[in-house]
Amino acid sequence: MNSYELALEVHSIVRLALTLASILLLVLGLQGWSGNRDWGVGSKMLLLFTMILADLQLLIGLGLYFAWSPIASAARADFGASMKDPTSRYWAVEHAAAMIGVIVCVHLGKIFVKRADGNDGSQHRQLTLWFAIVVALIFWMSPWPFSGVERPWLRLGGTP
Repeated sequence: MNSYELALEVHSIVRLALTLASILLLVLGLQGWSGNRDWGVGSKMLLLFTMILADLQLLIGLGLYFAWSPIASAARADFGASMKDPTSRYWAVEHAAAMIGVIVCVHLGKIFVKRADGNDGSQHRQLTLWFAIVVALIFWMSPWPFSGVERPWLRLGGTP
């Protein structure tokens, strides 16, 4: 297994973990907004863990984009032609831009949740707002098996 295949596998695993953690934070935010105002240590740890996953995903994604991926390399080699092809454009611009948006929203969400007053439910409103955006971006621009640029749910053992 070469570094490209390993990076794809890890990127796939972290994608699923980040997606699940983001959905869980969204659910916690909605529950808190609807009345359960408990904002415990577990919620703070999950938020921190999600931010770490997002940062790890960014680092692996940057490695794929600039070093390992032959798809991204070909798209960057002739950017004009890549913009005319929907699949090349997706990998060259759309996926990367949306996922950087995910990273920004995760970090802003953590900042705004930390600054919000926990007594009136504003932490849960902030959590719900930011992670609704995160989850929407992940489902909109990740290469899921049901999306326009299909990839398997999980890449293990050199699956294409």
